[in-house]
Amino acid sequence: MDAKIVTLCKILADTKQLLGDVGETRWEAWIARDLILVESLDAYGLEHFLSAFGGMGSINDLVIHSINGHQIAPSDVNAVNEKLRC
Repeated sequence: MDAKIVTLCKILADTKQLLGDVGETRWEAWIARDLILVESLDAYGLEHFLSAFGGMGSINDLVIHSINGHQIAPSDVNAVNEKLRC
């Protein structure tokens, strides 16, 4: 597998894990689906992943915080959101 695909799969897996750890089930499932597709070299996984970033309600609008129903300590909010943005 190409090194860039391996890197993308690692990023998707890490993001899926982060989202799962805080109970963000909608975006975790979205990323999980894309990861499976990308790992199987299905280009639709890339297309679907990129569609997560457009418009209102996109992953760009996601803020991990207990007020949004996430399981996270107040002291971890900034660090987790920063990690999600990278």
